[in-house]
Amino acid sequence: MGIPTIDPRSSLQLVDDEFLFSMVRFRADVAKYAVLPGIIAELEAFEQQWREIVQQERTLSAAVFHAQARVERADEALDQLSDGIAAAITLDLRAKNKKRNAPEYTRYYGSKSPSDFRKPI
Repeated sequence: MGIPTIDPRSSLQLVDDEFLFSMVRFRADVAKYAVLPGIIAELEAFEQQWREIVQQERTLSAAVFHAQARVERADEALDQLSDGIAAAITLDLRAKNKKRNAPEYTRYYGSKSPSDFRKPI
């Protein structure tokens, strides 16, 4: 059996948990192995850099979540606009006794219903 390794595609949370687990185990076993104090010192020096990386990742993740939320709000607004346009066109078509294949409708929706038009691509 080889040395356990972490998949490079793993989340930073998983890597952070593994780092924390290793540090706790090293500190618990420091009296058993003479080499551990040096390893622990190197890892503690690295830990500050690691915490900065984790914080940067969290900041970037929050920015992505914020952007996704804004896209969803914009999509909702476009859906409402589409519904309003479809309702107005439908009323106009009914008043003129026309169907949905009329140019007034197909200009905006083609052959799709408003609900199909609104579906995400």
